[in-house]
Amino acid sequence: MASPGIRAFAIAPKAAERVVVRTSRGVVSGFRRDLDGPAHFRGVPFAQPISCANRLGPPQPVVPWSGELDCSRFGPACWQNPSGGVGGSLFGTKAPHNFGAIGDGCLNLNVCTPNPGASSSLPVLVWVHGGANKEGSNSECGFLQPGEAWAALGVVGVSLNYRTGLHGFLHLPEAR
Repeated sequence: MASPGIRAFAIAPKAAERVVVRTSRGVVSGFRRDLDGPAHFRGVPFAQPISCANRLGPPQPVVPWSGELDCSRFGPACWQNPSGGVGGSLFGTKAPHNFGAIGDGCLNLNVCTPNPGASSSLPVLVWVHGGANKEGSNSECGFLQPGEAWAALGVVGVSLNYRTGLHGFLHLPEAR
């Protein structure tokens, strides 16, 4: 079970400042907890959802969106069933260890940056969640607090979700 402090990271604080940036795919809005703190962008899609034709095939580029995409909440983790079983991995409905929502839109990432929209290059640290390639989420506490610490040092922190279990590791070339 998640510790009480982790839930506080799940949703942008009510007093947070909204931060808006333009990406190559569209405009995203995130938040800052403090006016001089790092900016957080959560659940930013980097590929199309894995539903239907994309279920067993390679990831497809994300379709650009119009308007502003709210990136103040974590995106869903990949379908998984931590209690095991092949069917649970493909069609599981359990939320993974209180990591948050699960679903087809799991190809998303979180960014914690000291200076959104800066013209200078910053080092980037990418954190990939554990879980033996069968479970886990980019909203785990392993990234949350260190992400802010890295941003304080001038490093952009990125955590990503990936296709776990059969969604990511079953090879059926004839299925495409």
